[in-house]
Amino acid sequence: MKKTLVLQVDQASWSSVLQRFRKPCPFSPSQSTASIDFLGALLWMGKMSVPTQIPQWFLASQWAIVRYFAAVDASTRLRLHPAVEDLDTHHKKVLSDDWGVGFSLQWLASRLRYRNIEHGFAVMRDLQRKGIAKFLAKRKKCGPDKCPDFIAYDSRNKIHIIECKGNQQGPDHFEKQLKRGRQQKGNVEFQDESLVAQRLVTAFAFAGSTSRWSSTLRVVDPPPEDGHVYYRIEGESAQPIAQSIMRVVAIRGLLLAGAFDAAAHAFPRETAIREVVRVPSALGEQFVAEDREWFGQSYDLHFPLPITVGTDAIVTGCRARFGVSNSFRTELLKNKPKGDIIDRFLIETDLELALNTEEDDAASVNQVVGEGSGRLAPMSRYASILNGRTFIADWELLVA
Repeated sequence: MKKTLVLQVDQASWSSVLQRFRKPCPFSPSQSTASIDFLGALLWMGKMSVPTQIPQWFLASQWAIVRYFAAVDASTRLRLHPAVEDLDTHHKKVLSDDWGVGFSLQWLASRLRYRNIEHGFAVMRDLQRKGIAKFLAKRKKCGPDKCPDFIAYDSRNKIHIIECKGNQQGPDHFEKQLKRGRQQKGNVEFQDESLVAQRLVTAFAFAGSTSRWSSTLRVVDPPPEDGHVYYRIEGESAQPIAQSIMRVVAIRGLLLAGAFDAAAHAFPRETAIREVVRVPSALGEQFVAEDREWFGQSYDLHFPLPITVGTDAIVTGCRARFGVSNSFRTELLKNKPKGDIIDRFLIETDLELALNTEEDDAASVNQVVGEGSGRLAPMSRYASILNGRTFIADWELLVA
């Protein structure tokens, strides 16, 4: 279920920086539009909204699907349904933040082929545990010293720093957001800057049904600013950073799958919260997806009214699933809950990120983004995000 939008890549932000921070721009200068899988973007929003402590709720993993699936019109252009215009501004503010994450991660992961990606602060906290990262200021959740949203590593084991922004005012509002994003994605200092592949800020603006502008994704790589360093990573190799990312990936995957017993056993410090007085039992069932058997959670949502999607599909509901391999959960429970033992076990585990979604495609996109395009979106019923043979998050539309 592809949706098209305007793509702005600020090429100058890669070329007009000091030499020690200069990276090659990984995006084509000729591409001015993008086509992004809508189902994949919603899956990212739900997957990354679950905290890395044992959650006392499960709606967060399905939030984007429940709230946003019917929020767009039927055309290929990414535009809100006219009914959404009745919502107050603060409701759309939440939407813009969520979509700023979901569409950015779907596009970046599809294009840059990240091996893994996780929340920045969770990774930094694990690096601090290892004595590799130092926090030079007290943690804040907003402002210039907020940790960047995400940290990833690619096939060359190079690190990517990512800060995502979203708004409902339009592309003219980007510069204000990017000013703060420059500070946030630049406040991580590496002892060895050669470990870094990209320091990205994305800004996403969604168009309403009556907007005179198109939904737009802007990508920039501004240089770090002097005097705004709050997190320092001291290391000569990307390996411990990748291992910390894998550790957080494992915690998130276990919690999403409902394998609380394994999560609490292997990661007691990261998952413990005061309200949970005993380790909860695993909640889950067996299911088959991507030709493999998983242990996890499956949620069926039946819509009160059918929704017409694409040219002729009548969607009556959807199914979201989050799973972990039985062998991984079993082996994890056998290991002693010590950081070095668990970390060594994770190194040998297949956690490689793989997307089963419709990839970004620039071909013929200009024909459907422009003024007056009412073409219906082609139908796609399924999207999944896998971490090797270990975790899966997927969802499927149920049709009449």
